Amino acid sequence: MQAALRLARTHGVAVGAHPGYVDRKSFGRKELDLPASEITALVVKQVSMLVMLARGEGLRVSHVKPHGSLYNQAVRDDALATAVVAGILQSAPGAGIFAPEGSALARAAALSGLTVWREAFVDRGYESSGRLVPRGSPGALLNDQDAVRQAVEVVVSGRVQAVFGDWIPCGADTLCVHGDGTDARALLSTLTKELGQRGVVIRAPLAR
Repeated sequence: MQAALRLARTHGVAVGAHPGYVDRKSFGRKELDLPASEITALVVKQVSMLVMLARGEGLRVSHVKPHGSLYNQAVRDDALATAVVAGILQSAPGAGIFAPEGSALARAAALSGLTVWREAFVDRGYESSGRLVPRGSPGALLNDQDAVRQAVEVVVSGRVQAVFGDWIPCGADTLCVHGDGTDARALLSTLTKELGQRGVVIRAPLAR
């Protein structure tokens, strides 16, 4: 974490926390059923650790995005979303949050006064409901060409084509590219170029 913070400082990259379930075996991608108090506590513990280390490096945590299944569950579950937001308010009250437009997580954050950046996914397929296609299902992971095409469509037109071909609204202020893809750096480079050619300015998120 400290090494990542120092790299962020060197390259002028905004610092964000990515709290998730304490589930290393499944990399936080297995849905768990925990009480709201435990959800809030794990967010507080993980985000507070990064806030403390960032402060030691002269940095601040500007945004928070839940990881994996914690994110996916908070997107659709009002109580869980509220628990996540409570954890952020306790550990990093000045930070904003990344959440899909219209989601339970976005609603809970807005009601609590957190800055919300609408998030869309570059390299993941969407269902007609607006949720991500579950990993392991057909269409869940996009190749680089389709990922760039999807991202440009989201940014330029505010929509995304679901796996069954229908178009659904998808506004975004920030785009997610997963680091465990085939070559995230190459994908980011191509995407940055494509967006730049369309006059899109990429900048760090700045919370209040």
